[in-house]
Amino acid sequence: MLSDDVIPVTPSGDLLGLGLPLCLKAGSWPVLRDCRPDLPQAQVVMRYGQPVRYLPPAGRAVTAGVRPGLLLFPHYQPDGTPRWTRLTPAQVLQRVVAAEAVIRDLTQAKLEALARWAGAAPAFALTYPDLDHALALVRGRLAATAAPV
Repeated sequence: MLSDDVIPVTPSGDLLGLGLPLCLKAGSWPVLRDCRPDLPQAQVVMRYGQPVRYLPPAGRAVTAGVRPGLLLFPHYQPDGTPRWTRLTPAQVLQRVVAAEAVIRDLTQAKLEALARWAGAAPAFALTYPDLDHALALVRGRLAATAAPV
């Protein structure tokens, strides 16, 4: 995983990691404490009137462009049923545009490249009511993808 927020995409469709720290709001601290044991040691900073903690990304740094293996569009829905739904390239493109992705000087060539990128990897919408359900769905999908066919 490169990011949950912003990922630059090159004209060839590679993703570029930025290595930015994770900005975690106070409401997420109890949920993420088991995933990130270093969380309690991170300094609390006020950001836009809210206490946040910044943590460096876990895992190895991404220093070169990489091809996406999976595109995941998570949606937290507190009372919702956990769901994993396959998306078409058109739905991916629609979601990227709806997310107000920064696409400067949109040209026909850039639009065609974005459309190719939207269909370059399997894409899914993930609806989840809590972190445990989200992780179970993602782990189950990754295990199914890694299993021999």
